Amino acid sequence: SEMCIRDRITIGKGHSIVTTIPKAEVAVLDLMKLDGEKVNSYTLANNDTIQIVDPLEDPGSQMQVDVAVSNSLNDLFTKGAFQNLRMIPLFDAPDPELKERIMKNYENYSREYGITLINETQPNTGSLMLGATVLGESDHELPTYYSKVEEGDEIIVTRPIGELAPINVYLWILVVPEVMDLMESKGISFSRLERVKAEVIEQMRKPNFSTAKVIYNYLPEFGKEFDRDSHITMTTDVTGPGIFVVKEFAEKAGVDVKLEKIPVIDEEIAEFATEGFIIPNSTAGTNGGTVIFCSKKISDEI
Repeated sequence: SEMCIRDRITIGKGHSIVTTIPKAEVAVLDLMKLDGEKVNSYTLANNDTIQIVDPLEDPGSQMQVDVAVSNSLNDLFTKGAFQNLRMIPLFDAPDPELKERIMKNYENYSREYGITLINETQPNTGSLMLGATVLGESDHELPTYYSKVEEGDEIIVTRPIGELAPINVYLWILVVPEVMDLMESKGISFSRLERVKAEVIEQMRKPNFSTAKVIYNYLPEFGKEFDRDSHITMTTDVTGPGIFVVKEFAEKAGVDVKLEKIPVIDEEIAEFATEGFIIPNSTAGTNGGTVIFCSKKISDEI
């Protein structure tokens, strides 16, 4: 959900993940109180929770928490909010020792990136989950100018998309070895797949601070007017729906969009994953690139 201190609260979404274990089901409500001070900024909050990033890696590894928290922060960063960041971990594990290790990973993350950690009571279902509620502020307006999108505007993405395709192909090969023969017959070696998978996981671990700062710099100060030559209109991150986020935002803006190029991380792996029905959408990602709608002038600058 997103909150702003102009005496109003905007709820952006309800978030859910599916589990096959009934006792692992939890509902999490973050209760937040606006303190009533008239400050010239927005407060944004977001929760993202997953079960695990890479099932082949140790669930207690730093990487798992890095991706989970960076993924939650990304919703704030796409709106240019990176000031006064706070993190409330949300996690569970099958045993107390693993739970302790995971908590230390949250502490490491908060130290490395200078994010205040608020430790609340955690679920106790004995199953695996990793995530966080994160809060941040922006003293600029938010990129939600849906009515300002015009013909001739451009859409840029901050980096190639589709992190989940190489990970899913890799997992399928372990379950169904024949997939490897099929993949290699298409000219994709297993070593290449391993390299791309390792690269995307490293990319997913890192919080997109630099993207947040660029977006922030192309928005009006709090309470100021939008200017087409100086400001971007709308942004979103490329996550579960993949490139369909563009369709969703085009509908919000009431415009038709033509995509001339979809930059994916590895075109041949993405094509193989889609043709083989290994993943329904090879442009989907986690802590993915950010899509920015803006005038051609600004798109050239960015």
